[in-house]
Amino acid sequence: MKEKKTDILCISEPNGVPDQPGWVGSADGKCALYLNENLRVLRIGKEAGFAWADLDNLRVYSCYYSPNCTLQEYQKFIDALHESVREAAGGVIVCGDFNAHSQVWGSRATDKRGEALLEMAESRNLVVINDGMVPTFPRGSSFLDLTLATPRYSTKNRLMGITRDRIIERSSIHTLHPDVAEEDNASSKEWVGLEKTGHRKAGLIHSKQIRQSKENSWRELCNQVETDPWGIPYKVATKNIIGRRPITGITIPGRLELIVDTLFPIHQPLIWPETEAPEEIPLITRQEVEPIARGLPGNKAPGPDRIPDIIVKHMILKRSELILGTLNKCLTQGIFPTPWKEATLVLLPKGNKPLDQPSSYRPICLLNTIGKVFERIIKKRLEAHLKVTRGISSHQFVFMKGRSTIDAIKMATNVI
Repeated sequence: MKEKKTDILCISEPNGVPDQPGWVGSADGKCALYLNENLRVLRIGKEAGFAWADLDNLRVYSCYYSPNCTLQEYQKFIDALHESVREAAGGVIVCGDFNAHSQVWGSRATDKRGEALLEMAESRNLVVINDGMVPTFPRGSSFLDLTLATPRYSTKNRLMGITRDRIIERSSIHTLHPDVAEEDNASSKEWVGLEKTGHRKAGLIHSKQIRQSKENSWRELCNQVETDPWGIPYKVATKNIIGRRPITGITIPGRLELIVDTLFPIHQPLIWPETEAPEEIPLITRQEVEPIARGLPGNKAPGPDRIPDIIVKHMILKRSELILGTLNKCLTQGIFPTPWKEATLVLLPKGNKPLDQPSSYRPICLLNTIGKVFERIIKKRLEAHLKVTRGISSHQFVFMKGRSTIDAIKMATNVI
C-alpha cells in the first residue's frame, strides 16, 4: 500500500479478515475493506455479501457473492445492497466480484444476475466503469469483477486505480479501468488502474451520450435565460405554476362526449369460460413485489385515487405486508378490482389541428399505481411461464424483450 500510495483495499475471497484496526469484513467473511489509518472514517457497516465504509462525502463498498447461490438468494443480496446504497448520504463507489454476466460490461450474454445488478445500478444512478474491453480475470475471458460509481466519481481528471485485491489510490478520480495482473497468491487477483482507453460497449456509450445531452440541454436553457427570458425558460418555469390551460371549446355541449366515444369505443364485454386452476397458485411474496416497487418512477401523475407513485413505492419497501394481503386475495379469488380499471383521462391537443375533431387529441389514461403493480406481477409470471412452456412463437417480435424490428426485418429478408 505504501509503495502504491494506496488508501483503500477492496478484497474478495480473503483467507480471513483480521480482527485489527482498519479492517472491515462482510457478515459472511467473503469480502473486506482495508482502510489506511490516515483516513477519516465516519461509519462502517457489514452485511452478507458486502462491507462498506463512509468517508467524507463518499461511501466505498467491497462486494462478493458466490456463483453457486440460487437466483432468489442473489436477488436478496442485490436488494440489501440497493437499500444500503440508497441510504448513502454522498457519492458511492462499489467494487465487487458479482459473478454476474451482462453485455453492458463485456460478457457475451446477459443472465438473470446481470439483469438484477444492472437494474439496481440504474435505479441508484450508478455508472458501470468497466469498459468491457479487458477481461478481469488473468487466466480467462470473464468480466465478473465490476466497479460502479455515482457519475461525479467517474468524470474527473486522473484515475483511481483498482486491483482485484481492488486498490483505490490516493489520486483524484477519473475512471476505474481494470487491467488484470498476475499475483503469487491464487486467491489474490489484482487489477491495476490505467488511463482510460478504447471504447465502451454500445450500452455504456449510449448512457453516456444521453447524460451528456441532458447536461448540454440544461446549459443551453440556462444561457437562454440571459438572451430570451420570456421564451422557453419562462414557459418551463411557469408551466407548473399556471398549469395546463383549458382546451378551447371543450365545454361545448356534446363535444367532450363525441371525443371520448370516438377514442374509446364501447365493445361487447368478453366473457371468459370458468376453468379450474391445475394447481395451487403461489402467493405473491415480498421478494416479488419489492423489485417492482423500486422501478416505480417518482415524477408521474397519480390515478383517480390521487396517491403518487412515490407513496406507494415507499409503503411497499417499508411495510410490504400492508399490500400483500390485498394482492394475494385478488390473486386467489381471480378478481381485478373495478377501481383499478378506472383512469383519469387527460387529452393533449396535437399541434394546431381542429379542436372539434377527436383525431386531434392524444389521450393519456392515468391509472392507480396499486393496480399497475398488480398487473406487472401477473405480467412477469406470465412471461416466465410462456418462456418455460415455449408458448410464444419465434415469429413474435412486438412487446418481446430482446427482439426488435431489426430482427423481424432480418427474418423477412431471409425468407425473401
